[in-house]
Amino acid sequence: MGTFKYERDLLKHFIRTDGWLPLCKARRKKIRYKATAKNLRDLRYFTFCAIGAIDVLMLDVHNILNPTDRGFETVVFFDKDKESVIETQTRIPGSVGFVGDFVKLVTSLDGDDGPDIERVIEGQSEGDFLASPEAEQDTAQVRREARDREQLRQFYERFPFDVINLDLEEYVFKPSEELPGKLIKAFRRILMWQQRAVKISEHNLKLLDGFSLMFTTKIGPGNLPEDYLHRLQTSLHDNLQRDNGLNAILEGRAGTADVAALRQTNFELFFKLAIPKLLAQTLMSHDWFIDPEKGITIYEFERPFEGGSYKMLHIVLDIKRHDPPKHLRLDGERSAIAAEAYQAVIRRLFANAEIIVSDDRLDKVELTASLDAIVARGEKYREG
Repeated sequence: MGTFKYERDLLKHFIRTDGWLPLCKARRKKIRYKATAKNLRDLRYFTFCAIGAIDVLMLDVHNILNPTDRGFETVVFFDKDKESVIETQTRIPGSVGFVGDFVKLVTSLDGDDGPDIERVIEGQSEGDFLASPEAEQDTAQVRREARDREQLRQFYERFPFDVINLDLEEYVFKPSEELPGKLIKAFRRILMWQQRAVKISEHNLKLLDGFSLMFTTKIGPGNLPEDYLHRLQTSLHDNLQRDNGLNAILEGRAGTADVAALRQTNFELFFKLAIPKLLAQTLMSHDWFIDPEKGITIYEFERPFEGGSYKMLHIVLDIKRHDPPKHLRLDGERSAIAAEAYQAVIRRLFANAEIIVSDDRLDKVELTASLDAIVARGEKYREG
């Protein structure tokens, strides 16, 4: 079953209330601003909420998510096993829960020689993946793979989302994986699926002009292969080459404008520049860009574990679609607005330090009261 281990972690709840809550509130306001009755809709939210569903219930308490008489119909989440999904749904009834490894499922039809996943999925009707296999033996493994493909189809059909909370609490890169790693491959895929239109009604489809994103990762690991580190180093170095002003900014912050030296002497800062920059670049490659007005906000806190501690980064972003979007551009034409925004965002990333979240900056009374109200809301649904 899922875990409540960090449900009452005040450091993490500070990040929810300080960074995540205002972003979600602003996103709801955007999708409802001047919306006519036929275009009015609820916030579409994807998360890894664990069975306490604290982030979902926080948005409910603050009237950002508005469950209908059928519950949290616009909330989608993942958990590792069926029992955890069922337990989560007692607290956020009506939500849609998927079982299994998110990264593995989303990249399961990935392959250089394989057909494009969108064509595979869209060529199937509901239940087609579950039909008895004709060319394969009807074994437990074949049936399990069919169930995974059907889950993938159902997950794909839920896109796009107004808010995505990728709170996987794991490393972006794993030494055993080849670049770019499975998590980045999964991230690329959901960015493509975010291009889908929202189906407001049978004949009313609307493309998102943007969405909000929280991306969580651990700093590290310390044994990343040289190939990973060198590629990240080269990526940052390319930014310094293209924008000479970044050299002075980085030197003022880190004491050096030499990325190779930074990597050797201050790996944590190197990582805190390289990973958000990678996210910004990946977004650009899939016709999205980071809103330069808000830029990239990074929260950092340290979490103990047996034998030491590790540091978590919560990266908070507001995302916009390229203007004009890809389907309205000529071949080879770029979005000048997105290109200018990207440069501004990278400058702010180099200049602005992360927000260090520690016990001494918390209003523990206020945060505890907030958590109490959120947990009570979940128990109310559970008892009902």
